[in-house]
Amino acid sequence: MGNKFLTDLFGEQEGIVYAPVKGDNFKQHFFEWPQERDKLESHIRDYNKRDVYLSPVLFTDKRISPETFKGTNYLWTEFDGVVPSDPIEPSIRVMSSNPGHEHWYWIAYHYGADLSVWDYQNVLRPVDTWNHKRNKPVTLLHKSDVTYSVNDFLWVPIPDAGTRVDIKLGSLPTRDEVLARYKWTYDALDLMFKVVEKGKRSQALARLAHECAEIGLSNEEIYVMVEERDRVWGKFVGRNDREKRLQGFILTVRSKRAVVAEIVQGATEVYRFNDFMKTTIVLKWAVEGLLPVAGSMVIFGSPGIGKSTFSLRLAMSLSLGDESFLNWKIINRQKTLFISLEMQHDELKQFFLDMQLTEEKNEALQDWFHIWPIGHAYPFDTPDQQIELLKYIDMHKIELIIIDSLSLSMYGSVKDDDDIKRLNSFLNEDVRKARKCGYIFIHHPRKDGMDVKKVKDQSDSFGSMYITANAQTVVLLSQKPGSVKMHVEMIKTRLSIGEEKFEIERTSDRGFKLAGSISSVFTPAVISGEIVTDKKPDDGSLGKLFNF
Repeated sequence: MGNKFLTDLFGEQEGIVYAPVKGDNFKQHFFEWPQERDKLESHIRDYNKRDVYLSPVLFTDKRISPETFKGTNYLWTEFDGVVPSDPIEPSIRVMSSNPGHEHWYWIAYHYGADLSVWDYQNVLRPVDTWNHKRNKPVTLLHKSDVTYSVNDFLWVPIPDAGTRVDIKLGSLPTRDEVLARYKWTYDALDLMFKVVEKGKRSQALARLAHECAEIGLSNEEIYVMVEERDRVWGKFVGRNDREKRLQGFILTVRSKRAVVAEIVQGATEVYRFNDFMKTTIVLKWAVEGLLPVAGSMVIFGSPGIGKSTFSLRLAMSLSLGDESFLNWKIINRQKTLFISLEMQHDELKQFFLDMQLTEEKNEALQDWFHIWPIGHAYPFDTPDQQIELLKYIDMHKIELIIIDSLSLSMYGSVKDDDDIKRLNSFLNEDVRKARKCGYIFIHHPRKDGMDVKKVKDQSDSFGSMYITANAQTVVLLSQKPGSVKMHVEMIKTRLSIGEEKFEIERTSDRGFKLAGSISSVFTPAVISGEIVTDKKPDDGSLGKLFNF
């Protein structure tokens, strides 16, 4: 680490620098500044087998308390995934692991930063060390000599009352009293008694605070439940800032609930019919007749039939802004995120290598097609994973997400109506409505007591009826035994009237091509090069004829 970073932080001041390290627990280390500067630099460089942290604050003694706090040259905050696009530019900007995980040295409420990091006890990772949790370097992104006065921040709005939390720690109830007072959800009870491994404890504490707030606990009661779990899991045990960290979970939950309350209070008005018809809002299509912009779709079919490959090809066509995908007309190009839970990184990469894409096409997809190769179950029905998904949607301005597959994207059960409705609520409100981002789920048919090769309609979908009931469009992929042709059938199209099914065949580059068509309304025949029918459709939209 260069000498410049420490000089920028502490300058010509004198005091005590706090630089703890983390192994199994936090261990405190103090250095006199500037007399022990060489020792401090050597201490920070020793990061190969331990995580090194540094406080931007100077203290008067080798003890962390309000009495020993001397001062700092910086305001600072931390962003855990999404950084603002129009900020007051920080004097120092550090990426602590993956893109979007940054420390800004100079504002937390206004920019949506971590509300627990601005305390004098907080420590951050210093530049040019290693984040062992994420296996990423800590990198300096930006440095300027700009300094700010308090007047530079006067325009920042005062936070709403709901974003400030007052916790009276002097008279807390017991855990048993809190347990007896409320009716607990399954998720909350599970968190209260499960073992959580390292690396996931902070997320679990955040989830518990969220569950407690949803049930209706007071701030003090939430603190009791979170503090007890932290004693068991050992996330913040032994740290000077433990109390502040635990309160930070409550502060974050209350802030988000305040924002939601504000949105609910501003709900849309009730229209008289003619006034409603005169509104300027119109439906926009991503795929004509099938998938609106910010729409919802389920693609399901038998195991091994090619749902993932079909969805990847659809995603690429939408990302490229092709005129069509097979028999579907693409209207609006979409920034797409494919979330792979079924396939790991190497498997998914091999899929793309098999597609033999040109370098030109790869470049065209660069900023429009995004891949999240998780490769294992990842519950988007829990608050911490929901926050992460929303972070990537905001960061990359995603317009459509495709999740492969539904059964791996839930902590709850796909067979439980309440669990599915909770996931649908998140996707419809936070993803579709709030961010104008559509979604597609890849899903499987039922297996209990039925031949999965004989899937017929959406009632054969595995799990709750609300999976397909919620979707605007449900696409079924099917294949007769021994046939090389696959059927693509729109078994539910809420926003169009009578979409036909058609046949496709696989190609050698993990693609598909049309293999003629079969109408869902009538069977066309070809006579002297003209298509005729022996039954007329009820209206012009039913039974559209495809070119052979």
